[in-house]
Amino acid sequence: MSSIGGVGINLAIQDAIATANLLTEPLKKGCINTHALAQVQSQRQEAVRSIQTDQSLIQNRIIKRAMRGDQPLRLRMILRLLLRRPGVRDCPARMLAFGKHPKRISTKLIVAHPST
Repeated sequence: MSSIGGVGINLAIQDAIATANLLTEPLKKGCINTHALAQVQSQRQEAVRSIQTDQSLIQNRIIKRAMRGDQPLRLRMILRLLLRRPGVRDCPARMLAFGKHPKRISTKLIVAHPST
């Protein structure tokens, strides 16, 4: 995993959420098995592959070119125009922060604390 965009920690958090969602009940019952662990891996594998593909593209198409320094690094006109729109402009940052398929903690796992 490349460190481009700092997505490693984001994936780790999403992995933890997916693991908690899938394994909390089996762990409470004391019946964890390799099938349950394989479920976590299967669910997270696509997200990891997707991020690795994106990082490779960024590395090979943008960073290598910028490091060569033989030509200015400029975005295509259509991309520059799109990135002026607020909803589109925020999209790359959202993708880096949350991924293509953001994980949410299951509401079953949220414990309500009584007011003091």
